[in-house]
Amino acid sequence: MKKVSSILLFAIMCIATLSFTACGGDDDDVVDGGDSGNVAEYLEVDIDGSKYRQHFSLPFMAMNLPSEVDRSLWVSSSVEEKFNGNLDFAIAIYHKSNMNALLGSSTSTYNVIGNKKNIWQQASDIHNLTLQILYNNGNGNCEVTSGTHKVTSIKKKSNDEVIISGTFTTLLTDNNNTYDVSGKYQVCVTVE
Repeated sequence: MKKVSSILLFAIMCIATLSFTACGGDDDDVVDGGDSGNVAEYLEVDIDGSKYRQHFSLPFMAMNLPSEVDRSLWVSSSVEEKFNGNLDFAIAIYHKSNMNALLGSSTSTYNVIGNKKNIWQQASDIHNLTLQILYNNGNGNCEVTSGTHKVTSIKKKSNDEVIISGTFTTLLTDNNNTYDVSGKYQVCVTVE
């Protein structure tokens, strides 16, 4: 059974890898208006007062969700790139797969989910612009006990790319510890 699960996980990662697209250039300046041709994708996170920042060297991967989840949504994930110091923290954004639907989304507050449960167990919590926090502190994956995700900007970059910027705050727990987490990001996602 473990071999079948490993093969399935490998197949999903291969499919996801084939579907990713690069967005932006090598410019480290964050686009905050004006020309969105140069965009730096980044994630900043503060965990209990310790601050981390990374620029994504790999593009966000986009893929369709299983049929149990709203089929008008895609998930774009940061493929869990390691921060300096090997911080195991990543984000995924569930978003409308259609360009016009995503651009028509409001810059507002959305929900935050964790990765302790699988996608089928959280299907009713996944909506447009849900942010998923993935944090493994060495004791296993942490769970989101509360949180908010504020989308601050949604801009068209090209015919199939949209730049999303936002902030988040959340409380994460494992079996023994609680973590106050906040952060901000700018990512480029693929749409139809």
